[in-house]
Amino acid sequence: MDQLLLADLVTDLPNAVRLQRAVHTLRQRFMCDAVGLLCLDGDTLRLVAAAGLAHEALGRRFVVAQHPRFATIMSRRDPTWFEPGSVLADPYDRS
Repeated sequence: MDQLLLADLVTDLPNAVRLQRAVHTLRQRFMCDAVGLLCLDGDTLRLVAAAGLAHEALGRRFVVAQHPRFATIMSRRDPTWFEPGSVLADPYDRS
């Protein structure tokens, strides 16, 4: 794991800054288009930090049962990857 990420997790930073730095580090590390960090609150996921997603996505709430991808992810303990052509709707795609 990246030393910068580990250092940020234990450094005295405001929580929002720590989380935002973590998603930026993960995005660079995995060379992906976007990273979102979600917090589970009951049956709802809330986006608390993001890199590569529209700014207005921050603070969005998703009822897990209404989003098949999130329901699939939440039902597993292992990492979950969806094929690019997956028929499951992307929860971030509002079109």
